[in-house]
Amino acid sequence: MTPHQRPAGTRTKIATRSAPATSRRPVPIVALDFPRADLALAMVDRLGNACNFYKVGGELFTAAGPQVVQTLRALGKDVFLDLKLHDIPNTVRGAARSAASIGAKLVTVHATGGREMIEAAVEGAGPKCGVMGVTILTSLDAAMLRSAWGRKSLEVAQLPARTGSSAAGSRRRKSGRSTASG
Repeated sequence: MTPHQRPAGTRTKIATRSAPATSRRPVPIVALDFPRADLALAMVDRLGNACNFYKVGGELFTAAGPQVVQTLRALGKDVFLDLKLHDIPNTVRGAARSAASIGAKLVTVHATGGREMIEAAVEGAGPKCGVMGVTILTSLDAAMLRSAWGRKSLEVAQLPARTGSSAAGSRRRKSGRSTASG
């Protein structure tokens, strides 16, 4: 059996990491949605110490490459690499490993890649880089999803509500609090 195969009927729990209790306050992340590194770094310079966490997305990363992440890290800034990785598990594992090796603290994957791909991303990212799954892009509406997925009907409006209340309910149960809405 290869490392990527599991015996029939078995399930694997996706590994999760929790931040220490001392770091659970919200941390602002500023999106560096620029076509060039010089424009992005000018924004970082303008913000100075007011922000220490930045999102580098597909446009900037494609234009400037890993160097923009390394430059931000050299400035003492944390980097959220928002590339929404979605490929075969081995490729995503390698991409997540590469993201972590250049200093990314967080990387995104498309959750529709499935459990094995997400697990591979977590493994590749290692202990110092978090992995966040993107379920549905906010730019898509029900008609676009029906077309992309080849479905005649789709209840998209309920998905974010279910996902959000499920996650919130889980947090409340762990903390001992409960509300009528969650």
